[in-house]
Amino acid sequence: DAALPGFAVRDRYQSIVDSGGCSLELDKQFAHGQRKGHERTAFDLSRAVAKRETLGGGGSSEMTLPACPKDALAFLYFLRRELAQGRLPPAQTVYFGAPYQVRLEYGGTQAVRVIEERVEADRLAVVVKGPASEVRFEVFFARDAARTLVLARVPFPMGVFSMELVR
Repeated sequence: DAALPGFAVRDRYQSIVDSGGCSLELDKQFAHGQRKGHERTAFDLSRAVAKRETLGGGGSSEMTLPACPKDALAFLYFLRRELAQGRLPPAQTVYFGAPYQVRLEYGGTQAVRVIEERVEADRLAVVVKGPASEVRFEVFFARDAARTLVLARVPFPMGVFSMELVR
C-alpha cells in the first residue's frame, strides 16, 4: 500500500510454487488511482504452458514456458536464496502477467538508511524488459542470513520513489 495526495496505490500478490520453487499460480490484484485489475496466471508445468486470465470480464491468453518458470514473487525468493549462497542468478524470464527478461548487476555493498537505521546492504541494479517497456531500478538486500529486501528505488513518471521495508 502506498499513497500520494489524491492517488492511492494498493497491490496484492499471491504466488504458489512447487517444492522446487517453480511457479504454479500467480494471483495479482491492483488499484492504482482509479485503475483497477485482477488477473491470475496458472502454470501447467506438465504441458509447459501458462494461462493468464483477466478476472471480472477480461480475456485470456497462453504462453509457453521453460522447465521451471518463476513468477515475480517466486523469483524474489529464489534471488534471496541465491544471494545467501553468494551467487547472482543469470538473466532469465520472469512472469508477471506477461513474460519479462530480468537482468541483475551487482553494485557492491553500501550502507543505506532504512527507517532511521543504517543497514549494510548489497546493491543490485535491475533491468526489466517487457513486451512494450523497459525499466531500470535499484534494490538493496540486507546482509542478514535471510537476505531481507530493505529498500527499492524505482523511477515513476513523477520521480524516483524509495520504498523501505517496514517490519
